[in-house]
Amino acid sequence: MALRKLAIVVVTLGLTACGSTPTERGVTGAGMGAATGAVVGLASGGISVLAGALIGAAAGGTVGAVTTRDQLDLGPPFWRWGQNRAKVSRMQTGLRRMGYYRGPADGLAGPQTAHAIRRYQRTYHLPVDGRPSDRLYRHVQARGAVG
Repeated sequence: MALRKLAIVVVTLGLTACGSTPTERGVTGAGMGAATGAVVGLASGGISVLAGALIGAAAGGTVGAVTTRDQLDLGPPFWRWGQNRAKVSRMQTGLRRMGYYRGPADGLAGPQTAHAIRRYQRTYHLPVDGRPSDRLYRHVQARGAVG
């Protein structure tokens, strides 16, 4: 039972480790903190899982909310990936038209997309992170490759 709880906490931690805005970082920081606190509570026996989760959520949420994008930027949060799929697909199409991308325009920002984005970012002297973003989308769009 304890191993199952630990697995749930680890999956939750992995899914919440992202966010580009203070609000997103606050929410995901709270999730990460709660997951970590629950693990501490589960493993230590000194505090309950619930108390650990509450303490961790408060600490993680606060840290996430007060950091700037320069200090902490783990990309878009997992709950936004599906909303951006159409935009990622259009960006993939634009990158393919310009010769940077060879994969399908499926809206999934996988390894091929990340590689194409890094190549494009290097060519145009943009910060290289390999991630789709609104800024990058507008940049590709400004070159006429995205409708």
